[in-house]
Amino acid sequence: MAENSALNRLLGHLKRLQDTSNHEHLDASLVDNSRLLLRSADFKPSQVVELAHLTLRLLRASPHDLEPLVRLLSEAVEFVTFGDLQDSIPVDVVTEGLSSPSPSVQNLALSYLKKAAESPSGAAFVANDDALVKALIKVFLTSKSTDIGGTKALGAILALLSVDNPDNVITVSSDGSIGQTNGQGLLWRRVFHDEEVYGLFFRFTSVDDVRHEFTMLQITTAQARLLDFVYEAAKISWDAIHDSTKPDPQTSSRARSGACGRERSLLRYVALNMVDRTDPLMKNILLDFFTKILELKSPAGCLGISSIPANSSPSLEFLVASGLHQSTADYYLRSEEFDRYETQFLEAAHIRYLCTYANLYPEHFLQAAELTRSTINRLNRNLQISRARWAHGPSSPVQDLNVLAHMPALALVRASRSDENPLLLLPTNPLNADAMETLGKIFHGPDSGASESDADLVADADPFSRGSKAASARVLFYQYHDKHPEFWSNMGAAMDGGATLQPVSAAIGLVRSILTAVWAPLAKNSDEGSGPLSLPTEQSLKELCGGNVSKTGLAEIFNAAETVIPTLLRPTISEGRDAETARLAWQLERERFDLLVLISDMMRKGLGKDEVPHPRWQTTGRRIQERIRLGVAGGITAQTSLVGTMGR
Repeated sequence: MAENSALNRLLGHLKRLQDTSNHEHLDASLVDNSRLLLRSADFKPSQVVELAHLTLRLLRASPHDLEPLVRLLSEAVEFVTFGDLQDSIPVDVVTEGLSSPSPSVQNLALSYLKKAAESPSGAAFVANDDALVKALIKVFLTSKSTDIGGTKALGAILALLSVDNPDNVITVSSDGSIGQTNGQGLLWRRVFHDEEVYGLFFRFTSVDDVRHEFTMLQITTAQARLLDFVYEAAKISWDAIHDSTKPDPQTSSRARSGACGRERSLLRYVALNMVDRTDPLMKNILLDFFTKILELKSPAGCLGISSIPANSSPSLEFLVASGLHQSTADYYLRSEEFDRYETQFLEAAHIRYLCTYANLYPEHFLQAAELTRSTINRLNRNLQISRARWAHGPSSPVQDLNVLAHMPALALVRASRSDENPLLLLPTNPLNADAMETLGKIFHGPDSGASESDADLVADADPFSRGSKAASARVLFYQYHDKHPEFWSNMGAAMDGGATLQPVSAAIGLVRSILTAVWAPLAKNSDEGSGPLSLPTEQSLKELCGGNVSKTGLAEIFNAAETVIPTLLRPTISEGRDAETARLAWQLERERFDLLVLISDMMRKGLGKDEVPHPRWQTTGRRIQERIRLGVAGGITAQTSLVGTMGR
């Protein structure tokens, strides 16, 4: 084949270059041609092995730039097995390549390790050479190249650990047959129990370690990479990073903020001892790390998970026991007590943590009574702002709205009993896009279930079940509507297109959230649910709203038919607008039209039909179909050229 012929010519060229008396230079065009044909060619493994053998010999002897050749070999090894490479590329050469000043040579060495990570035997082969493992850890933590150290070296380590995990069943092929095997755990023991290897994590990330002369930038870069590694390794084996034994090199790591420098695990080291808390950038990275491990509700490789409370997780238990959980939440709850500049810089990271906690651990959040109460009080203070500030979108309290949107719905329902529900402070007039987006998230309820019918959901004795969450969202909507009876008239006016794009689009999004809301009926009497976490009964909800309550969002919108649906039926595009105004008008009309089509689709499925008087259902359905047939522009044809073009 032509492709094989091109590679054979390259191999012949490389053989001639082995002769030091030959003044011939590397033919870069020949290398590039082989590289372009690489993925379409039917190369033999023996050719790639020979390419590797010749390239490595040249790297040690040739004074010329061989980077194009190294890049070719890095890609070519993808087409052979690790077994093919073992005999042609000695381990000491790979170790030497990882320490090379050339990123392309380092990349070649990492490509070799990537092949080793395709089978447990390959990972075991790597684990058996401590010098190779140490070189891999070193290049990961110290490479000045983000691509080499922070991406490819980290990826190689994680891939090797994953395939070496004894708990993982790996499918492998050998001599044409397919089988399954488990990792041998050799690399895990090498990385986490070999003092010299494990100690590198502390040596290269410690400011006080005298065995290196790294700059502060190099040290903080290594620290950030180690945080990434600990998080990714925790997903494979929580116990490895939580219970790993402290080696002697760790004793040189300094203690900060009164914490002891002799931490017994890698997790405790990076979370409590490694980062300088006076460095705002590193503290921000550390806070993101806390949030990411908090998301690991059921990490693999945790033998003691059965002893963890059902409303918690190994990561949350660690964060609480170490004091990190409370100190992180305090930045939001007591922000005025901290440095103003630091608070502003770190506010988003702290709030991401609090939102993740409240959203993923609602029962734990509600059982932390003081934290729940403090959060509700903080929201009430921060959301009590003037109409002028709500009207001026950029100055709205976005971060507080983000916290509110992630609060357990039951916490807000419970706050309504003492008239402390911060949700009720959000306006729909003046229009504020952030406020309406928050209302939409809360009123919608839980995400649509993939394996259960939302029509069968009911509130039950478990206040954190999907049915109870759906019922809570419905309660919150009607509690809000009771305090804001002008809600639907404001929505109709907003969707009429009299304001700027963002708030009008947000109003349409809010109506869509209610239309598609996952709601559920409440218990019929108080005997079916009682206690501090119980929901109101169906009867008490009806009494709150004068009997005007619906079980579905579609029925609720029909009950507000004098505002919402008439607005959607009426086209707002008009003639004689300039191009930019016409573009915005078309975009909004498109969103309104799509909402009308959604209503039509839901009516076709009969959702909420039994809650709407039959004549209204029939008449409204007929009018919706007539409007849809007219298209987005509603039959208006004399538009500006831009609108006319966009409407085709």
